[in-house]
Amino acid sequence: MNLGVLSAINMKNLWNMSYGSNLEDEVLMEVAVMAWKIWRRRNDLVFNQTFSSPQLIVRQAYQKIDDLNALLSQQTINPTIIPQTIQWTAPPLDVYKINWDSAVDKLNCKVGVGTLIRDWEGRVIACMRMCISLFPDPYLAEAIGALHSVKLALDIGLKQINLEGDAMNVVNDIKGNKDSWKHSGLIITDIKQLLLSFDSFTVDYVPRNCNGLAHCLARDALHINDVLIDIEDVPLCIVALL
Repeated sequence: MNLGVLSAINMKNLWNMSYGSNLEDEVLMEVAVMAWKIWRRRNDLVFNQTFSSPQLIVRQAYQKIDDLNALLSQQTINPTIIPQTIQWTAPPLDVYKINWDSAVDKLNCKVGVGTLIRDWEGRVIACMRMCISLFPDPYLAEAIGALHSVKLALDIGLKQINLEGDAMNVVNDIKGNKDSWKHSGLIITDIKQLLLSFDSFTVDYVPRNCNGLAHCLARDALHINDVLIDIEDVPLCIVALL
């Protein structure tokens, strides 16, 4: 095939001419997700000067496939479910809202952390799902979740943030002027110190119905092995809720 003919063939036709039509649906899904993650890796390197290891790309790709299979299974079992409306208010201009939540698996001594960062127009900037082997104490879980959520915001270069969570005791301790003498007081102190790195910040309590997406991410995080961070992308576990 000469270059003139090749240039007139788009990627879809080239794929079909090769072997795409002979592959099973599961394999096609795997190839598509892998190709998409490789393309995103290339863009991150070119535009953001960030490099992801091949092992991380493979792990994230397979997690995406698991998410997609789980979503398809849910739709097959009960396709009539209508997601609950999630209340959310946009932050002021140039401020990024960070919603976090934690889920506890007492049986396996695991904590799942879910973080969702959106801008003042409601666009998803980043999502994080993290699973940690930890003593399953609810307060400790929420404090750890807040800490890693603030770290994520710093890592991606945010300057003005509004941190929101539905754990009132943790929110009050972060906002309080006194040192916390709880067993996880050092975590609260670390959060306060990290918050001083931002140009401006606020910390607010919100009820669960305003924090539903972060809660879904936290529950989903219990099924992963490490940490998954999606930049300007939405995990399939919350796609239907946005």
